[in-house]
Amino acid sequence: GALRAAPARARVAFVEATSGGLAGGALLGEPGASRFFQSSCVVYSGRGYKTFLPADVLASSGVWEQERNYASREPYVESKLRFVRVVAPAMRERSRADWFVVESGTSGPEFYIPGVQAGFTAIGVAGPSGLLRTELVETDSRDRRTNMRVFATRALELLASCVAEHNAAAQRTGDLSSKL
Repeated sequence: GALRAAPARARVAFVEATSGGLAGGALLGEPGASRFFQSSCVVYSGRGYKTFLPADVLASSGVWEQERNYASREPYVESKLRFVRVVAPAMRERSRADWFVVESGTSGPEFYIPGVQAGFTAIGVAGPSGLLRTELVETDSRDRRTNMRVFATRALELLASCVAEHNAAAQRTGDLSSKL
């Protein structure tokens, strides 16, 4: 599992969109998940965003700038990257999770944004000591289920990489209290 390297007290939480909860569900299915799994939420529409995410976080993410965000592929992709860069650390702080993963993009099979021809998602992982990693994952596929699985898998891989990076840095500095 993604958190095998993390001590039992570490907590992880998710906000997923185009992976449809598959990443959080995969961790929840691991034996001992109650030691590290805090929560997961799937937000797939404007109504979902408004219901589950704080208004100030949404406003600072730029998610409501629809005329600009939805004009073509480039601003749409950038809006998703901005969303995960803002929401992951903000929700980590609010939820008091050690690790917070945010994912948002488009999975197909139909795309209504001009220039978007295949699935993509932005993934953000926020962790201790201000650690924040973002990544854009693009597929050549219009197959929704395939894209969802690819996005969930990559979100878990990025989380595992961030945990390992954090633990290695803590070990190098000898700061055992920051190992999560």
